[in-house]
Amino acid sequence: NEVNRKQMSQLSFAEFLQDNLPDVTQPAGADLLELALKFEAAQSGSYIANQRLQDGSHHLQWRADNNASGSVKLPEYITLSIPVFENEQPSELQARLRYRLKDGQLTLWYELVRPHKVLEAAFRSAWDRIADGTQAVILLGSPE
Repeated sequence: NEVNRKQMSQLSFAEFLQDNLPDVTQPAGADLLELALKFEAAQSGSYIANQRLQDGSHHLQWRADNNASGSVKLPEYITLSIPVFENEQPSELQARLRYRLKDGQLTLWYELVRPHKVLEAAFRSAWDRIADGTQAVILLGSPE
């Protein structure tokens, strides 16, 4: 949550991915890290970005000054697997991968998709475990 929707430089994004590599399950965290590192390695030239609203596809192309070029297709969504509460089983969470080009600088970030629903499901699961193990009445809200 701390860096959700926070734009990061190429290097910062790569470092963040490296620190959280096991949490990225789709595409593989190592593949996503490689993408970020490839962008960081290219320092001179220009980026060309294409985004299609119809099918949500993204395409980012790098043109080096020596006329060499390469391209990377960015996934629209990534899948994370992280525990919502400490010492709990991981929950699957979707995130949109975003980027912007401004003044020759590439920024990357992710936007969690409906994180409140993942939190709600984890809360309900914990609630059910507590109810099964005790005779306590668990209330949602205030008692009347």
